[in-house]
Amino acid sequence: MYRIMLVDDEPLILAGIASMLNWEEYQCRIVGKASNGHQALSQLEELEPDIIITDIKMPGLDGIGFMKEAIERGSSAAFIVLTNLE
Repeated sequence: MYRIMLVDDEPLILAGIASMLNWEEYQCRIVGKASNGHQALSQLEELEPDIIITDIKMPGLDGIGFMKEAIERGSSAAFIVLTNLE
């Protein structure tokens, strides 16, 4: 079972992504949600996600900074980046 973490500052986006698929049908489970990169980093070691779906533009620590820091901390998660940034 793949462990998924969702990271986005928009609560509707988090809820939408979480509910848009029957994740278990694809051998996935959402193990955590965070509203910015700082929150995500604080959960990263405990949750050990296999896949992280993140937004780019967020307050505090943005998605790019979060990905860099997660990799520096040894995360081997695959990242999927979603954005509405123009």
